[in-house]
Amino acid sequence: MNRFLYDAEPSTVPGVRYFARSVLYESRDKIQEDLDSVFLDVPEGEEREYRVYPEFAWSAAYCLAGLYSMKYPGQCAGLADACVEDQVDVIIRTKAASGGFQELIQCNRIGVLICQADSLHDARCKNCGQIESMADFETLDDLECSECGGTEFEMSEEM
Repeated sequence: MNRFLYDAEPSTVPGVRYFARSVLYESRDKIQEDLDSVFLDVPEGEEREYRVYPEFAWSAAYCLAGLYSMKYPGQCAGLADACVEDQVDVIIRTKAASGGFQELIQCNRIGVLICQADSLHDARCKNCGQIESMADFETLDDLECSECGGTEFEMSEEM
């Protein structure tokens, strides 16, 4: 969690390289409290899971695995290096509705990095006909119409 920038805390943790252009809009202390309570009784070595919702200035792959870590190696960490240094496995799923794409980024604790991008799917609001974008990790039940607020959708064949 220390590798993300925080909106209310523009500086990073001293000595920790951060992910470029990747911002969390929750407080660092709140996230740490959540982590402490979620993992309180989890034995060391047991798999753990925690979700965060950062915003990326560009695609997540570009911010986490792109040129920033090569251009600013003292400040920015690439995801592969961070996973090795922190000994964590991560799965990142993103949805960029304005760009019409989704990403699946996976990296393990030995630094094997896989980045995939694909188009979003279209779903039509049954109430007003508005088209909304849907990622592979979402279901029709996850959607809300930006036009009428409806929550009933069907898959659309339109591109």
